[in-house]
Amino acid sequence: MPNTLSWRPKHSVKIRVIIIQTILTIFLVVLLAAFLYFPTRQSIEDTSNEAYFVLTNNLVATVFSSLVAGNNEEVISAAKKIEGVKGVSYVIVQDGKDKVIYDSLHELENKDLKDAMTAKIHEEKNVVRLEKVRSSEKYYEYAAPFLIDNEPVAIVRIAVAQKTITGEFEKLGSLFLRVSAVVLVIGIIVSYFISTRITDPIRRLTESALAIRAGNLNIKPNINTDDEMEQLSREFRRMVDQLKIFYLKEVREKEKAVHDYKRLEQINRQLKELDNKKNEFLSIASHQLRTPLSVILWTSSLIKEKSYKLLQKREQKMLDETEKNARLMESLINELLDLSRIQKNTRKLTITPVDIVDFVNKLFTSFQTLSLQKNINLRFEKGSVQIPVINSDKQSLRHIISNLIDNAIRYTEKNGSVLVRLDYEKEHVLVQVKDTGIGITEEEKSEIFKQFTRGARALRISPDGSGLGLYLVKQLVDLIGAEISVDSKPGRGSTFTVSFPINPVIQPEKTATIVQEAPGDKSV
Repeated sequence: MPNTLSWRPKHSVKIRVIIIQTILTIFLVVLLAAFLYFPTRQSIEDTSNEAYFVLTNNLVATVFSSLVAGNNEEVISAAKKIEGVKGVSYVIVQDGKDKVIYDSLHELENKDLKDAMTAKIHEEKNVVRLEKVRSSEKYYEYAAPFLIDNEPVAIVRIAVAQKTITGEFEKLGSLFLRVSAVVLVIGIIVSYFISTRITDPIRRLTESALAIRAGNLNIKPNINTDDEMEQLSREFRRMVDQLKIFYLKEVREKEKAVHDYKRLEQINRQLKELDNKKNEFLSIASHQLRTPLSVILWTSSLIKEKSYKLLQKREQKMLDETEKNARLMESLINELLDLSRIQKNTRKLTITPVDIVDFVNKLFTSFQTLSLQKNINLRFEKGSVQIPVINSDKQSLRHIISNLIDNAIRYTEKNGSVLVRLDYEKEHVLVQVKDTGIGITEEEKSEIFKQFTRGARALRISPDGSGLGLYLVKQLVDLIGAEISVDSKPGRGSTFTVSFPINPVIQPEKTATIVQEAPGDKSV
């Protein structure tokens, strides 16, 4: 049996909450940055273009009179004044015949310049912008014509290096990155504190429960959250006080009755009551832990409903895994509650006549959807002899047979088959569940009905089982006076056979209550 005192969870709820909140924060920051960055970038580009268009037009207006007078020196002087202004890299002035009057780089002076820009100016007769490569450098050229009778008699060009404008974009991107980093750090810090506030009460209660299990009854967790966790904390402290009072009382009584046999028997009975109190405490704690578990399931469902499509596949997988593990924990709590009832002898048996054929057939029908999902051929048949009505407890029958069918489907691969068969011999009704699944080794057969025991192949196929299913089946089979056996070979499937007597002999000490009901109730 595993040492539950030394067990620790492999995954932290706190870390998972921080990861989910951090992912959501990153998603929101990226989304917000995208919405702000691209419009701002476009605005900067438009503003830059407008400024250079205005600068080009202003230069044309400045040299207007000089161009009319043919005073090229004044034109060149005005052109030189704007070199370097607002990132201007060079200036070119052409006459009406496209001959270069002035080039601030002195490469094209007194040469005819007939390029795409010149053609576009003659076509549009307005301020234009084109990309140009000059001396292996990329530029944006802005050109404006000087028109007389709607014909260009001169052209003024100014050029701005593309890196000048893209440098502004890089500054903008750097600013957004710094702001996003600050927001992300703040988001992570906030996520840490929120997750700490959510998970700290659970952690403190868990540590207190482990300490009490180890024998330390001086633990009294004080949680003030004004919610279900505080209610659980109060119930926890009251139970600890009761346990401590009862324990101290028993210690004193035991010290007084060391040499008194009768007194020792009394103390043993009281210690048994103490154990029942402990089981009661674990039962209450399991019930109370359902509330935070329900909150986790509700939150996961809400995120899947509202924001699932916004998440990336990795986040969707993490969210699905969180919900899956929460539901697994819910199933484990239910199994522990059943186990607690059996161990405390508080499970109530209601012995009534049961039409076992109809009963098993209805259970069989409820598993058809699951078998179809795995493409498993699920069949039900009965022997040639008449199957009589048996006297038994319906709740126990349902748990035993459902668990065996569920296991058969779970551990049978696709395109396999599961057979549920009823037969009758020697005053016993036999229920057989036969599958073509993974099978069980001889070593595993002697272990499968023990608590928390699972076969190696079963772990590979379904790693999230609790190891309590067949143990509970065996306990219930013994409780109602039946017998169970298994025949299996690895890789060839398994056959579980439960033999139910028509009139079972129930041992009163194995159950708290046995109720005999009138014949006729045959519902499942």
